[in-house]
Amino acid sequence: MKLTEEQLANLEEGIRFDINYGERRDITKEIRIFLIETTNYCNFNCCFCPYEKMKRKKGTMDFKLFKKIIDEIKEWNIEDLSLTGIGEPLLDPKITEKVKYAREKMPKECIIEFNTNASLLTKEKFISLIEAGLDELRISAFTTNYENYKKIHGFNNFNKVKDNIKNLKEIKKSLGVKNPIISMGFFNFPESQETRNDWFRYWQPYMDKEDSWEAHNFSDGKNYKQVPKGKRFSCGRPFIMGDILWNGDVCICCADYEGKAVYGNVRNKSVKEIMLSLPYQSMLKIHKERKFELLPICDNCDQLIPNNLRNKITIKRIPYKIRHQILKILKWKHS
Repeated sequence: MKLTEEQLANLEEGIRFDINYGERRDITKEIRIFLIETTNYCNFNCCFCPYEKMKRKKGTMDFKLFKKIIDEIKEWNIEDLSLTGIGEPLLDPKITEKVKYAREKMPKECIIEFNTNASLLTKEKFISLIEAGLDELRISAFTTNYENYKKIHGFNNFNKVKDNIKNLKEIKKSLGVKNPIISMGFFNFPESQETRNDWFRYWQPYMDKEDSWEAHNFSDGKNYKQVPKGKRFSCGRPFIMGDILWNGDVCICCADYEGKAVYGNVRNKSVKEIMLSLPYQSMLKIHKERKFELLPICDNCDQLIPNNLRNKITIKRIPYKIRHQILKILKWKHS
């Protein structure tokens, strides 16, 4: 049932009242995954990504702002720090310095990683990332042939990318290092026209681990999945993930490619101040109480969990690195 504007206003007022006169949730103690978009420039035009639709300003995070963020979150219990957003991190001229700074400041248990299409991953660049202390490199290459590569990734440089990827494990072996872990995954979406087994057989010799999952809509960015209706549960991400865009905006999650749900900017406030603010706390309460009609970007998201699918099958579509945390937060059970 679609609520009237008056009903929506009453719901929102109730949430604000509860937060103003109740105890605010210190979500900084629960965040386990943190995303910092170092740049939203990209040299590809992949079919599964909303980059082509993105209208927000493009840019690269300056090093001073990056250091401010790291210095503020270094004492948190973050397990995974991803320097990834809607963009190609290797287009950031200071990506190596940012990896090095994050590795020096964050706890040794925290994994420092980012996603890349590997088109700019030269031997020299890879060695510099090794020396900087990168823990994991997550490579997007979702096909095994030239024709499909152009269709999926938007460019016809499959052979160059393939050569870049094939050299990585040999470079690590020659230097006697294990990190960064080379992670690759198969994206299950219609354009692939390949099976996961065929993809795995082709790329398995060149990667250290597989992390495959399903394509999603990026809220309104794509149309891969039907948005669930009726009674729905939170995806869990707001309770375990922090996300900051290249310009310092704190947004709701990585699906917010356009930066529509922004709760503050770390240029003039600390990350913790923003996460304890009324707007951010209201967003958390909306997810906890499942009043998604108050948050359109989430109300129209395919990652909300339908009541009849709140089980292991639904969990499989969530990337492995955040799956165990979501299970813990929402008290789902492995079965």
